Amino acid sequence: MVQPAAAATQSVDRAVALLRATAEAPEPLTALELADRCSLTRSTAWRLLQALERHGLVERDAARRYVVGHEVVRLASAADPDALLARAARPTLEALVLATGTTANLNVLRAGGVVSIDQVSPSTVLAVDWIGIVAPLHATPSGKAALAGMTAEERAHRLPETLPRLATSTITDRAVLEAEIAVVEERGFATIVDEFEDDLNGIAVAVRGRADRPIAYLTLWGTARRLPPTRFGELGDRLGRAAEDIRRRLA
Repeated sequence: MVQPAAAATQSVDRAVALLRATAEAPEPLTALELADRCSLTRSTAWRLLQALERHGLVERDAARRYVVGHEVVRLASAADPDALLARAARPTLEALVLATGTTANLNVLRAGGVVSIDQVSPSTVLAVDWIGIVAPLHATPSGKAALAGMTAEERAHRLPETLPRLATSTITDRAVLEAEIAVVEERGFATIVDEFEDDLNGIAVAVRGRADRPIAYLTLWGTARRLPPTRFGELGDRLGRAAEDIRRRLA
């Protein structure tokens, strides 16, 4: 005999499955189609859809097919996407710091550059807090990773007319930067050496969402001693796996 608590949990699981199937369907579905997709009886699906409809989580269109309701939109708009993303990525950042001994950041694309929304540093390192600081695209690893995901027209729109020099090796020539972006696209990660600040190196990869579009950028920072270019290959692979971990956690 199914216990009441177990039955209630099962009902919630089934309702969530129906809501997810409604949201992910390329076109509105009938109750029967949703029941089939979720492997539910028609009566069970109908009962749960009625409950979801009462709460505004699903609605029926003019053809009486189900679509996502207004309450889902309201709840989604109330959530802070950066906070949700940072919470999902925090375990990965902490694991990267333990494994690499370098500072890890999660960055997002914003007007004017990239912004860190979370940071974890080794306890033995006195690191600058980059959270909330807008950093330029052409001189940061996350910025280069972001540029690699854009078209040439998008890059032209995002980059300033003149690329300012920030450190000894900052790339200020657009042709050189385009060549660097081509390398990033080919190998899957971006790097800097003395480009944002002298004696500061970095490496970054894109974190991709469901549509396979970049939604954030995972970065490791360190001095030349902690993060020499000889580590880039190994760390690029590690960051790639870490980005996939975050993607699965968000799915």
